[in-house]
Parts: sequence; structure tokens; C-alpha cells
Amino acid sequence: MSMQENSSLRTGESLAAEGADAPRVSIPWLEEQIDAVHYLNAETVCRRESPARGEMNENVRRALSCLTLCIITFKNGFTQVGQSAPASPENFDFDRGKQFAFENAMRQAQERAGWGLRDKLMAAAAGDRSAELELEANRWRNTASKLQEKLTAMRKQQRAQPAAATAGRKASPSPKGRR
Repeated sequence: MSMQENSSLRTGESLAAEGADAPRVSIPWLEEQIDAVHYLNAETVCRRESPARGEMNENVRRALSCLTLCIITFKNGFTQVGQSAPASPENFDFDRGKQFAFENAMRQAQERAGWGLRDKLMAAAAGDRSAELELEANRWRNTASKLQEKLTAMRKQQRAQPAAATAGRKASPSPKGRR
């Protein structure tokens, strides 16, 4: 799963990117680091994995049935778990739960990656040349990510324009005798 157009991750990323030229942990960069994403419903997992514990009481079953978990595995082997559960079981929707759990996991991963970036910034300030070069590469990746987003938006706009133009035109008969 990636950031959706209307997700809170997309909104937060847009606000954070405005005028930010210094190194930062961007959501597009973090998404590039993802190796796999898995979603689970807690009740299903608990029922399947621990049948020896006996029956769940109704209160526990109902609570677990609304809990969606997202497990993101990053290319470096790190895993981050996100969760989502509505306050009212009647509002449970697994697809929405997946989106919210993914966003929860991504925010947690972004905080952890921010800690690592801060360490690199401090090392660069202390004169570590490799950290300095890594930060420069990160700046270029962020710039490339911004340019890619702009290019994608332009292409979408260009594809929409011809379709809108042809939809508005009516076929007119060609005048006879004119060249």
C-alpha cells in the first residue's frame, strides 16, 4: 500500500515538504524502503494461533474482531507494526482499518528514521565525511522525489485535458465544396 491521494500521510507530507530544503525523512523515501506489507485481523489470528486456550469470551472476541494490524517489513529487515481499531465495533471496516494501520506504522517508522537521520547530522557536524556524503545523497533523493511527484501530476493533468477537450466537442459535418 502506498500513500493515497486523500490520506493523512499525503497531507502531512505536503505540509512538511513546503520550503524544506534541509535533510528530512520523507514519506516517499520511506515507501521506497518497504519490502513487504501484511495485514491481519487480530481475532482471526488469535483464534487460529491459540486454540488451546479455549473459547474467547464475547467481550474479547468483539474487541479483537475490530483490531486491524499492519506489519511493514523494510528492505533492511526492520519491521514496524501499526494498528487500527474503531471506538465503536459498528464502525469497523477492514479496508479503512488497513489504511489507518498502515499510516500508523509509517508514522512510527518515520520517527525512528528521523532519530537515525539526526545521528547522521550530528556526525556530519563533527566532521565525519561519510555521514556528510550520505546526507548529500539524501538531499538529492528528496529533490528527485519532489520532481517525480510534479512530473506525475503534470502527466495526469495532460491526460485529462485531451479527454475533456474531445468530450466537449461535437462532431460537425464537413462543409461541402470547401477544401
